[in-house]
Amino acid sequence: MKKIDQILAFAMEKRASDIHFSAEEPVRFRIDGDLVGLQDSHTSPDEVKKIVFEILSPEEREKLLKEKNLDKSYYVPSIGQFRVNVFMNRKGIAAVLRTIPVKIPSMEDLRLPEVIRKIADKPKGLILVTGPTGSGKSTTLAAIIDYINTTFPGHILTVEDPIEFVHQSKKSLVNQRDIGHSCNTFQDALKYALREDPDVILIGELRDLETISLALTAAETGHLVFGTLHTRGAAASIDRMIDSFPEGQQAMIRTMIAESLLAVISQALIKRADGQGRVAAYEIMVVNSAISNMIREGKVFQMEGVIQTGKKDGMILMEQSLLNLVAEGIVTKEEAAPYLKKTGTDTNSAPTTKPVSAAPIPPKPNLVPPPKSAVPPVMPPPPIPGPSLPSAVKPPVPPKLTVPPVPPVLNASPMMPPKVSTPPVMQAPVLAEKPQNKGASEPSEEEALASLFGADDGEEQVFFSSTPKDISPDGDQLDESTGLESPSSLKKKAG
Repeated sequence: MKKIDQILAFAMEKRASDIHFSAEEPVRFRIDGDLVGLQDSHTSPDEVKKIVFEILSPEEREKLLKEKNLDKSYYVPSIGQFRVNVFMNRKGIAAVLRTIPVKIPSMEDLRLPEVIRKIADKPKGLILVTGPTGSGKSTTLAAIIDYINTTFPGHILTVEDPIEFVHQSKKSLVNQRDIGHSCNTFQDALKYALREDPDVILIGELRDLETISLALTAAETGHLVFGTLHTRGAAASIDRMIDSFPEGQQAMIRTMIAESLLAVISQALIKRADGQGRVAAYEIMVVNSAISNMIREGKVFQMEGVIQTGKKDGMILMEQSLLNLVAEGIVTKEEAAPYLKKTGTDTNSAPTTKPVSAAPIPPKPNLVPPPKSAVPPVMPPPPIPGPSLPSAVKPPVPPKLTVPPVPPVLNASPMMPPKVSTPPVMQAPVLAEKPQNKGASEPSEEEALASLFGADDGEEQVFFSSTPKDISPDGDQLDESTGLESPSSLKKKAG
């Protein structure tokens, strides 16, 4: 038996998922997510090269030395199937082998939700299985393909790099192609896949624009297409696909995804509480009319709310799936905690489903009376009923009311009756004194008045008045016919 086969057999006994070979380092196994080194297994660069070259053909060795990388699959009877990646580092050759179970697990063994079975029964559309490296995406896809292979009479075509799970034809015809042997690239395989009469197409990885475009085209033309992405969550997966295209094509790609996408299954592997391996936690988004509109309108960030309320459609958030596993005692809280979303962290992960606590009731206002001072404080007006003020806000002091001065009345209000005004008394003009002869007598009062008003002897002088016609401004009786004061009245005034 080859030395590498002995190491692989021991790794399968220890339930290792990955086996690492590196120069001047011990051989390491990944067991339940932890990398564990084997004692006394240090290998020199020549030893690693000899171990790895045991499983490579001459063509593969030449390709490795030329391209510095190599992917292939390796099968050991009675031990298992392995996915192999060989690469060059600063010390020489290194290799990582991923174990692939010989027996394909069923959907029940993986605890896949019932909604995934219903999705697998769809005749056409695109189904994405996403998650970080080592999260069990290939195992989940193998279980779904095996279910279709068992129940549906059709043609299943897989394109992988390399082939991991080997499917034997059951009710369906299964053709598996691996990159580098059966075909050159994913693009070449998918370009000709539509001419090979497939019903179901499995794409190992949607790694670039052309592969994503061909997958969407196959889904639109009536095929059921499965693919994987290294993303976490439904929203991040859709954004990754859209962002792979130029900005001018993204609107068209959103429409294609909205019409073709059936579901996104995101998963993570968590250590079991009993120490017997790991178990998968799932986030499932099933496309309905609401999610389809969000994709078309570029509002994928709102999907998490629809997933949270879409339990009747089989949708579930990653956080809720983890909480269910904790409640069943399958995983511990400590193991589930790193996968729960925290506030202000990764926005591409699913939102927490913890109930939102009610807002705290604000404390009652603590109104402190003002400090005493030498001047007696002004008593505030009685408080007006209303909403209480926070303790930090002091009630405003009402301003003092001052009586404005009354302006002088310049004109009577237009609403008041007109006031009777007294005509101004005309000042008698100052007459130049005429030289008088010595010995001449002074004029009498009548003569003085006559000379003042310019009336001749025997002629009566009258005045106009704005007062009523029967009353003079001084209260004297007026003539009824003319409304004027008589000279006799004037004489009385002069007297």
